Amino acid sequence: MEKEWNQMDNMTHCPNCGAAIKPDDEFCANCGFNLTQYRAQATQQSQPATPPPASVTPTQPASTAAPQPPKAPWSKKKKFTVWGIIALIVVLVGGYQFGNHYWSPQNQAQTALAALKRGNAVSAARYLTSTDDKVKVNATSVKPFLAYIKDHPIYLNQLKNMSVTPATNDHGSSVAFIQSGRRWLIFPAYKFSLPAVHCAITTNAPSSTVTIKGISGKVLTGEKKNFAAGPFLPGNYTVTTTATIQGKTVKSTSERVLNPYNDRDAWDLSFKTVTFTATGYPGAAVLINGDQVGKIGDDGYLSIKKYPVTSNNAKMTQVFNANGKDVTSNASTVSGDDESDVIGVSYPGVINRDDASSFLSQLFETGLDAGHADNTDAQEQLATYYTDGKSNKYYSGMIQAMSGALKSDGVDSVRLDTTLKHVYPLAKNKAYVLFDVKWTFSHDEGDHIQVFEYKGEIDRIGYHNNGYNGNNAPYRMNNFDLSKKISDTHEDN
Repeated sequence: MEKEWNQMDNMTHCPNCGAAIKPDDEFCANCGFNLTQYRAQATQQSQPATPPPASVTPTQPASTAAPQPPKAPWSKKKKFTVWGIIALIVVLVGGYQFGNHYWSPQNQAQTALAALKRGNAVSAARYLTSTDDKVKVNATSVKPFLAYIKDHPIYLNQLKNMSVTPATNDHGSSVAFIQSGRRWLIFPAYKFSLPAVHCAITTNAPSSTVTIKGISGKVLTGEKKNFAAGPFLPGNYTVTTTATIQGKTVKSTSERVLNPYNDRDAWDLSFKTVTFTATGYPGAAVLINGDQVGKIGDDGYLSIKKYPVTSNNAKMTQVFNANGKDVTSNASTVSGDDESDVIGVSYPGVINRDDASSFLSQLFETGLDAGHADNTDAQEQLATYYTDGKSNKYYSGMIQAMSGALKSDGVDSVRLDTTLKHVYPLAKNKAYVLFDVKWTFSHDEGDHIQVFEYKGEIDRIGYHNNGYNGNNAPYRMNNFDLSKKISDTHEDN
């Protein structure tokens, strides 16, 4: 260190510019560099540093534990297992929440009521049970009940009110919405519990066989003429009784009702006979309580003598085949034992003969008035007789025909007379009519008379309690066309 100091003190050249200097120069004569300050700084930097005191390091005890190896990462299989368990838990919890809502009493009631309203026997059977375990509830046995609520829609509303608060299983014989079993072994299942109903059957023919549609038949043997049947679900039942009377097998079918408000009913299935004359369309099949007994003859009649029935109000219907489709009439009540009693039927929505005759007469009278170009009131009224009004091409065709007839040369006046020949059902709310129109053209020399046959279709478009009532009636002419000319004559004055 002392050697370095001496070298610094004997410096011969300026450290800044390199010019020659003397050891005792304070500044460089060439560049003015402060040599004294430079020597002082160099001396300070060359002093040895004082070493810090030695620190005492405490003695550490030697560790005896073996070093831990690093943890191995999870395998893919382990990861999948853990995530699978988590996913399963999420699915189970979510499924339970969904099922708890889906199978809630309110939702089950709505589903059951919808099935009953639609008349879906398979779905309805899942939501119905009986107060009596002997009643078998299935898609067949519930059909009579579905028929009953279709005829009595108010009862469906009563079931809806009962479903608001589910009852317990202790419901006696009343109708109730109860818990019955479980869905998926977890969620409570609810059903409408219907009262079991019975009937007491009486007949005047021993050894009769009574068959209730959808339920096993009962057989009466020996002299036994009455027995109790049931239990059943409430409903509309078709009952067929077969017996042998005076060596002849007879059968009768009737409709019976077991309502849910009366747990016991009496069915009198005693045989009686009816005699009457049925009238209808030629070729129409005649049925009594659903069994065909013959067909209407070409003269429009069928004589029925001593036909056995098991009801005081036997029902006759007729089935007419129109254009390849069977059209069934409304039912007419038959009773008594008089062949002179003539009974006919009507068809749903099909105009009857009296109304059809009046309708055609007024249609052509109004059409003749509408043939005058200045009679706009008659033209407006005529439109009400046609299906689709003025847009019906037969409406405008009638006005043109009437206008042409009124303008015929030498014609003073025109008179029309309609005669109905036949009315046939074409379909529900549609009838086929065959009729004649007599045209009388009057002039100075006499009358020119022409008779034409027409065929057409009359629609029912509404309902009117009083039947036909002019242009306010529920009937409209759909179409009609000329069929043929019947006659053409002249009568002189």
